[in-house]
Amino acid sequence: MMDEPTPPEGEIQSTRSRVPWTTRDVWVGLALFLAWLLVSLGFGIAREAYAWEFDFGLFLALWELMLIIPTWLLTIRKYKLPWRSLGLRKFDLTTVAVGCGLMIFSFIFNFFYNLVLLFKGIHSPFEIEGLFHTAASPWLIFLTGIIIAPLVEEIFFRGFLYTGLREKYGWMAAALISAGLFAVVHLQPITIPPIFLMGLIFAYLYQRTESIWPAVIMHFATNTLGLAAAYAVSQLDFLS
Repeated sequence: MMDEPTPPEGEIQSTRSRVPWTTRDVWVGLALFLAWLLVSLGFGIAREAYAWEFDFGLFLALWELMLIIPTWLLTIRKYKLPWRSLGLRKFDLTTVAVGCGLMIFSFIFNFFYNLVLLFKGIHSPFEIEGLFHTAASPWLIFLTGIIIAPLVEEIFFRGFLYTGLREKYGWMAAALISAGLFAVVHLQPITIPPIFLMGLIFAYLYQRTESIWPAVIMHFATNTLGLAAAYAVSQLDFLS
C-alpha cells in the first residue's frame, strides 16, 4: 500500500480520505444543481402567476431531496462507492464541542450583523415566517428544515463539493469556495455573510473528522432555532 502523501504546510491533521471524483465532477454537479434551481424559480413564478394550488411545504421537501440525485450520479453510481465516501462516517465528540464553540461565535456575529442591518433600515425581502402561511402543515416545514435540509445539504456541499475541490485546491481554498457557493445559493443577498461563516465552520468540522455528522448536528441546531423563532412570529402575526 502506498504511503499517504504528506499534507501541505498549514493543513489540518485529520484522517483525510482521498476521493475519486474530480473537480470536473464537482462543477458538473454544481451546474446540475443550478439548473434545478432555475427550474424551481421558474415553477415558483408560474405558481404565483397562474395561482396553482400546490403545498409549498411539500415543494420545499422535494426540492431539498433532489440534491441527492447529482451527488449520487457523480459519486456513488459513477465510481461504485459506498455512501460512507460522502462523509457518513463515525466522528469524535470533541469535534462536536469545538463546533458548538464556533457556532456560538457565529451566533454572536449574526446578532451584531443583524443589529447593523436594523440600524440601517435594511430588511430581507423574504421572511422565513411567511413559509408557515403558504404550507398546508407546519410540520412538513419543520421536517424539511430540521432533518432533510441539514443532512442533504451537508452531503452535497461538504461530502461532495468540498472534498472534490479539496483534491485540487487544498482544504482552505475548498472551504472558501464551498462556503461561498453555500451562501450564494440561498438566494438571500443580505444573509450571505453569516451563511458564508457557517459554511466555513462546517467545512472545518468536516476537515477535522472526514465526517459530515458534526456539521449536520450544527446545521440541525441552527435551523431548529431559526424555524422555531419564525414559527412563533408567524403565530403572533396570525393572532394579531
